[in-house]
Amino acid sequence: RGTRRRSPGRPRNGDERAPVTAARLAARSLQLSALLVSALVLAGCGPVLVWHGRSRDRERAARVVEEDGTQRLIEDETPHAAYDAIKLHLADDLGDLAATLNYPAADPLRDLRQAVARIPHHLTLLQAYSQLFLAPPVRVTLNAGRYLDGAVMGRATLALEKCYREAGLNRAANFHDLPDHVALQLEFVARLYACETTDSAPTLKADEFLASFVRCWLPPFIGALEQACAHDATAHIYLCLVRLLQIAVDHDLRDYRAASGEAIAAQGRASEIGDNTLM
Repeated sequence: RGTRRRSPGRPRNGDERAPVTAARLAARSLQLSALLVSALVLAGCGPVLVWHGRSRDRERAARVVEEDGTQRLIEDETPHAAYDAIKLHLADDLGDLAATLNYPAADPLRDLRQAVARIPHHLTLLQAYSQLFLAPPVRVTLNAGRYLDGAVMGRATLALEKCYREAGLNRAANFHDLPDHVALQLEFVARLYACETTDSAPTLKADEFLASFVRCWLPPFIGALEQACAHDATAHIYLCLVRLLQIAVDHDLRDYRAASGEAIAAQGRASEIGDNTLM
Protein backbone atom coordinates (compact mmCIF):
# COMPACT_ATOMS: atom_id res chain seq x y z
CA ARG A 1 0.00 0.00 0.00
CA GLY A 2 1.50 3.31 -1.00
CA THR A 3 0.92 6.64 0.64
CA ARG A 4 -1.40 9.17 -0.95
CA ARG A 5 -0.39 12.80 -1.20
CA ARG A 6 -2.98 15.49 -1.08
CA SER A 7 -2.75 18.72 -3.04
CA PRO A 8 -2.20 21.52 -0.49
CA GLY A 9 -3.58 24.30 -2.64
CA ARG A 10 -1.93 27.73 -2.93
CA PRO A 11 -3.23 30.82 -1.14
CA ARG A 12 -3.20 33.81 -3.47
CA ASN A 13 -2.44 37.25 -2.09
CA GLY A 14 -3.63 36.23 1.35
CA ASP A 15 -7.13 35.46 0.07
CA GLU A 16 -9.22 34.39 3.05
CA ARG A 17 -10.87 31.75 0.86
CA ALA A 18 -7.56 29.88 0.52
CA PRO A 19 -8.38 27.25 3.21
CA VAL A 20 -11.59 26.38 1.37
CA THR A 21 -9.69 26.14 -1.90
CA ALA A 22 -7.05 23.92 -0.31
CA ALA A 23 -9.70 21.61 1.09
CA ARG A 24 -11.37 21.34 -2.31
CA LEU A 25 -8.07 20.55 -4.00
CA ALA A 26 -7.35 17.87 -1.41
CA ALA A 27 -10.76 16.33 -2.08
CA ARG A 28 -10.09 16.42 -5.82
CA SER A 29 -6.81 14.62 -5.24
CA LEU A 30 -8.59 11.89 -3.30
CA GLN A 31 -11.29 11.62 -5.96
CA LEU A 32 -8.47 11.13 -8.46
CA SER A 33 -7.12 8.24 -6.37
CA ALA A 34 -10.54 6.62 -6.03
CA LEU A 35 -11.25 6.83 -9.75
CA LEU A 36 -7.86 5.43 -10.68
CA VAL A 37 -8.41 2.46 -8.38
CA SER A 38 -11.77 1.82 -10.05
CA ALA A 39 -10.31 2.21 -13.53
CA LEU A 40 -7.41 -0.16 -12.88
CA VAL A 41 -9.60 -2.91 -11.43
CA LEU A 42 -12.19 -2.58 -14.19
CA ALA A 43 -9.39 -2.72 -16.74
CA GLY A 44 -8.51 -6.18 -15.39
CA CYS A 45 -6.02 -7.48 -12.85
CA GLY A 46 -3.13 -7.91 -15.24
CA PRO A 47 -3.01 -9.82 -18.54
CA VAL A 48 -6.11 -11.62 -19.85
CA LEU A 49 -6.23 -15.31 -19.04
CA VAL A 50 -6.62 -17.44 -22.21
CA TRP A 51 -5.96 -20.94 -20.81
CA HIS A 52 -4.69 -22.55 -17.63
CA GLY A 53 -3.70 -26.08 -16.66
CA ARG A 54 -0.50 -28.02 -16.03
CA SER A 55 2.86 -28.20 -17.79
CA ARG A 56 3.65 -31.19 -20.04
CA ASP A 57 5.37 -33.03 -17.20
CA ARG A 58 2.38 -32.23 -14.95
CA GLU A 59 4.81 -30.86 -12.38
CA ARG A 60 4.05 -27.15 -12.63
CA ALA A 61 1.01 -24.95 -13.04
CA ALA A 62 0.85 -23.29 -16.46
CA ARG A 63 -1.26 -20.63 -18.10
CA VAL A 64 -1.49 -18.74 -21.36
CA VAL A 65 -2.14 -15.02 -21.02
CA GLU A 66 -2.65 -12.26 -23.57
CA GLU A 67 -1.47 -8.68 -23.21
CA ASP A 68 -1.23 -5.97 -25.88
CA GLY A 69 -2.29 -8.47 -28.54
CA THR A 70 0.48 -10.98 -27.70
CA GLN A 71 0.00 -14.37 -26.03
CA ARG A 72 2.65 -16.03 -23.88
CA LEU A 73 3.00 -19.17 -21.79
CA ILE A 74 3.81 -18.78 -18.12
CA GLU A 75 4.78 -21.75 -15.97
CA ASP A 76 5.14 -22.01 -12.21
CA GLU A 77 3.16 -20.15 -9.57
CA THR A 78 4.71 -16.73 -9.20
CA PRO A 79 3.43 -13.91 -6.96
CA HIS A 80 0.97 -11.48 -8.52
CA ALA A 81 1.16 -7.94 -7.17
CA ALA A 82 -2.18 -6.86 -8.65
CA TYR A 83 -4.02 -9.82 -7.16
CA ASP A 84 -2.35 -9.30 -3.78
CA ALA A 85 -3.32 -5.63 -3.83
CA ILE A 86 -6.95 -6.51 -4.57
CA LYS A 87 -7.06 -9.33 -2.04
CA LEU A 88 -5.29 -7.56 0.81
CA HIS A 89 -5.71 -3.81 0.40
CA LEU A 90 -8.43 -2.80 -2.06
CA ALA A 91 -11.37 -2.66 0.37
CA ASP A 92 -9.35 -0.88 3.08
CA ASP A 93 -7.98 1.72 0.66
CA LEU A 94 -11.41 2.43 -0.80
CA GLY A 95 -12.82 2.59 2.73
CA ASP A 96 -10.24 5.22 3.70
CA LEU A 97 -11.08 7.29 0.64
CA ALA A 98 -14.83 6.96 1.20
CA ALA A 99 -14.52 8.04 4.84
CA THR A 100 -12.41 11.08 3.95
CA LEU A 101 -14.78 12.14 1.16
CA ASN A 102 -17.92 11.40 3.22
CA TYR A 103 -19.24 8.83 0.77
CA PRO A 104 -22.06 6.70 2.29
CA ALA A 105 -20.32 3.48 1.31
CA ALA A 106 -20.54 1.21 4.38
CA ASP A 107 -22.87 -1.38 2.80
CA PRO A 108 -21.08 -1.79 -0.55
CA LEU A 109 -17.70 -1.88 1.23
CA ARG A 110 -18.96 -4.70 3.44
CA ASP A 111 -20.16 -6.54 0.34
CA LEU A 112 -16.81 -5.93 -1.35
CA ARG A 113 -14.89 -7.44 1.57
CA GLN A 114 -17.13 -10.51 1.47
CA ALA A 115 -16.69 -10.84 -2.29
CA VAL A 116 -12.90 -10.54 -2.03
CA ALA A 117 -12.83 -13.15 0.74
CA ARG A 118 -14.54 -15.65 -1.58
CA ILE A 119 -11.71 -15.47 -4.14
CA PRO A 120 -9.25 -18.28 -3.32
CA HIS A 121 -6.69 -17.78 -6.10
CA HIS A 122 -5.50 -15.23 -8.63
CA LEU A 123 -6.62 -17.50 -11.49
CA THR A 124 -10.15 -17.43 -10.09
CA LEU A 125 -10.21 -13.67 -10.44
CA LEU A 126 -8.74 -13.79 -13.94
CA GLN A 127 -11.28 -16.39 -15.00
CA ALA A 128 -14.15 -14.36 -13.55
CA TYR A 129 -13.03 -11.25 -15.40
CA SER A 130 -12.56 -13.11 -18.69
CA GLN A 131 -15.90 -14.90 -18.50
CA LEU A 132 -17.74 -11.75 -17.48
CA PHE A 133 -16.26 -9.17 -19.85
CA LEU A 134 -14.32 -10.94 -22.61
CA ALA A 135 -15.43 -14.47 -23.52
CA PRO A 136 -18.04 -14.52 -26.31
CA PRO A 137 -20.89 -14.12 -26.07
CA VAL A 138 -19.90 -11.22 -23.84
CA ARG A 139 -22.15 -11.14 -20.79
CA VAL A 140 -21.32 -7.54 -19.80
CA THR A 141 -19.75 -5.07 -22.19
CA LEU A 142 -17.20 -2.55 -20.96
CA ASN A 143 -17.88 -0.31 -23.94
CA ALA A 144 -20.33 2.35 -22.78
CA GLY A 145 -21.56 3.12 -26.29
CA ARG A 146 -23.67 -0.04 -26.10
CA TYR A 147 -25.54 1.46 -23.16
CA LEU A 148 -25.71 5.00 -24.54
CA ASP A 149 -26.42 4.37 -28.23
CA GLY A 150 -27.09 0.65 -28.43
CA ALA A 151 -24.34 0.46 -31.03
CA VAL A 152 -20.58 0.55 -31.59
CA MET A 153 -18.97 3.89 -32.53
CA GLY A 154 -22.25 5.78 -32.25
CA ARG A 155 -22.79 9.44 -31.44
CA ALA A 156 -21.80 9.10 -27.78
CA THR A 157 -18.49 7.46 -28.67
CA LEU A 158 -17.69 10.18 -31.19
CA ALA A 159 -18.52 12.79 -28.54
CA LEU A 160 -16.12 11.05 -26.15
CA GLU A 161 -13.36 11.15 -28.73
CA LYS A 162 -13.95 14.88 -29.15
CA CYS A 163 -13.61 15.39 -25.39
CA TYR A 164 -10.28 13.55 -25.38
CA ARG A 165 -8.96 15.57 -28.32
CA GLU A 166 -10.01 18.89 -26.81
CA ALA A 167 -8.16 17.91 -23.63
CA GLY A 168 -5.01 17.39 -25.72
CA LEU A 169 -5.02 13.58 -25.64
CA ASN A 170 -4.27 11.22 -28.52
CA ARG A 171 -4.69 7.45 -28.80
CA ALA A 172 -1.68 5.52 -27.51
CA ALA A 173 -0.14 3.01 -29.91
CA ASN A 174 -0.66 0.13 -27.45
CA PHE A 175 -4.34 0.95 -26.76
CA HIS A 176 -6.44 -1.53 -28.72
CA ASP A 177 -9.93 -0.89 -27.38
CA LEU A 178 -12.59 1.66 -28.32
CA PRO A 179 -12.62 5.18 -26.84
CA ASP A 180 -15.82 4.45 -24.90
CA HIS A 181 -14.23 1.80 -22.64
CA VAL A 182 -15.41 2.50 -19.09
CA ALA A 183 -11.91 2.24 -17.58
CA LEU A 184 -10.60 4.79 -20.09
CA GLN A 185 -13.40 7.19 -19.20
CA LEU A 186 -12.66 6.88 -15.48
CA GLU A 187 -8.96 7.50 -16.08
CA PHE A 188 -9.93 10.56 -18.12
CA VAL A 189 -12.10 11.89 -15.28
CA ALA A 190 -9.22 11.30 -12.89
CA ARG A 191 -6.99 13.34 -15.19
CA LEU A 192 -9.56 16.15 -15.28
CA TYR A 193 -9.69 16.15 -11.48
CA ALA A 194 -5.89 16.31 -11.35
CA CYS A 195 -5.82 19.21 -13.83
CA GLU A 196 -8.30 21.14 -11.68
CA THR A 197 -5.64 21.27 -8.94
CA THR A 198 -3.31 23.22 -11.24
CA ASP A 199 -3.38 26.65 -12.82
CA SER A 200 -3.87 25.19 -16.31
CA ALA A 201 -7.25 23.52 -15.82
CA PRO A 202 -8.96 22.43 -19.08
CA THR A 203 -12.22 23.94 -20.23
CA LEU A 204 -14.07 20.68 -19.61
CA LYS A 205 -14.58 19.99 -15.92
CA ALA A 206 -14.62 16.53 -14.39
CA ASP A 207 -18.13 16.98 -13.02
CA GLU A 208 -19.39 18.01 -16.45
CA PHE A 209 -17.97 14.84 -17.98
CA LEU A 210 -19.48 12.71 -15.22
CA ALA A 211 -22.88 14.33 -15.73
CA SER A 212 -22.77 14.03 -19.53
CA PHE A 213 -21.48 10.47 -19.88
CA VAL A 214 -20.71 8.39 -16.77
CA ARG A 215 -23.99 9.19 -15.03
CA CYS A 216 -25.87 7.97 -18.12
CA TRP A 217 -24.19 4.58 -18.65
CA LEU A 218 -23.77 3.59 -15.00
CA PRO A 219 -27.39 2.41 -14.34
CA PRO A 220 -27.61 0.04 -17.35
CA PHE A 221 -24.04 -1.11 -16.68
CA ILE A 222 -24.97 -2.01 -13.10
CA GLY A 223 -28.13 -3.72 -14.34
CA ALA A 224 -26.12 -5.89 -16.72
CA LEU A 225 -23.67 -6.79 -13.95
CA GLU A 226 -26.47 -7.67 -11.54
CA GLN A 227 -27.98 -10.03 -14.07
CA ALA A 228 -24.65 -11.64 -14.94
CA CYS A 229 -23.53 -12.01 -11.31
CA ALA A 230 -26.79 -13.58 -10.11
CA HIS A 231 -25.33 -17.05 -10.66
CA ASP A 232 -21.60 -16.28 -10.45
CA ALA A 233 -20.39 -15.41 -6.94
CA THR A 234 -16.75 -15.04 -8.01
CA ALA A 235 -17.63 -12.11 -10.31
CA HIS A 236 -19.46 -10.25 -7.54
CA ILE A 237 -16.35 -8.21 -6.77
CA TYR A 238 -16.90 -6.20 -9.95
CA LEU A 239 -20.53 -5.49 -9.10
CA CYS A 240 -19.48 -4.25 -5.65
CA LEU A 241 -16.86 -2.01 -7.20
CA VAL A 242 -19.29 -0.46 -9.68
CA ARG A 243 -21.84 0.13 -6.92
CA LEU A 244 -19.15 2.05 -5.06
CA LEU A 245 -18.52 4.03 -8.21
CA GLN A 246 -22.22 4.86 -8.41
CA ILE A 247 -22.15 6.23 -4.86
CA ALA A 248 -19.09 8.36 -5.64
CA VAL A 249 -20.61 9.77 -8.84
CA ASP A 250 -23.95 10.53 -7.20
CA HIS A 251 -22.22 12.26 -4.30
CA ASP A 252 -19.94 14.35 -6.50
CA LEU A 253 -22.74 15.34 -8.87
CA ARG A 254 -24.92 16.43 -5.96
CA ASP A 255 -22.65 19.45 -5.49
CA TYR A 256 -22.42 19.92 -9.27
CA ARG A 257 -26.21 20.02 -9.66
CA ALA A 258 -26.51 22.46 -6.76
CA ALA A 259 -23.91 24.77 -8.29
CA SER A 260 -25.55 24.49 -11.73
CA GLY A 261 -28.94 25.33 -10.22
CA GLU A 262 -27.51 28.38 -8.49
CA ALA A 263 -25.90 29.53 -11.74
CA ILE A 264 -29.18 29.15 -13.65
CA ALA A 265 -31.05 31.01 -10.92
CA ALA A 266 -28.46 33.80 -11.01
CA GLN A 267 -28.80 34.06 -14.79
CA GLY A 268 -32.56 34.28 -14.38
CA ARG A 269 -32.28 37.07 -11.81
CA ALA A 270 -29.84 38.95 -14.04
CA SER A 271 -32.25 38.62 -16.97
CA GLU A 272 -35.12 39.94 -14.85
CA ILE A 273 -33.03 42.91 -13.76
CA GLY A 274 -32.12 43.59 -17.38
CA ASP A 275 -35.77 43.46 -18.44
CA ASN A 276 -36.80 45.80 -15.66
CA THR A 277 -34.04 48.23 -16.62
CA LEU A 278 -35.24 48.27 -20.22
CA MET A 279 -38.73 49.03 -19.00
